[in-house]
Amino acid sequence: HPAHKRANVVAGLAGAETILYFLAGMQPQLDGSLRLNPQPPKVGSISLKGFRLHGQTINLQLDRKMCRVTVNGKVVYNGPPKP
Repeated sequence: HPAHKRANVVAGLAGAETILYFLAGMQPQLDGSLRLNPQPPKVGSISLKGFRLHGQTINLQLDRKMCRVTVNGKVVYNGPPKP
């Protein structure tokens, strides 16, 4: 990237980081695991598809009343968002 365009890349990554870490509640742990503590939106829904971490594919669907998480296509949580 040319030097004058690097700020755009950083700004785009900061937006993605906000979605991953705050809204989706993704918290990478020191042992390589991933802790999820999603923050349900007050209106609408959040859907994250195909997030790759350590060779695994994670999908998240979230609204005020429902949270569904799959890892490599297997449902690991399906129920209300936990506080």
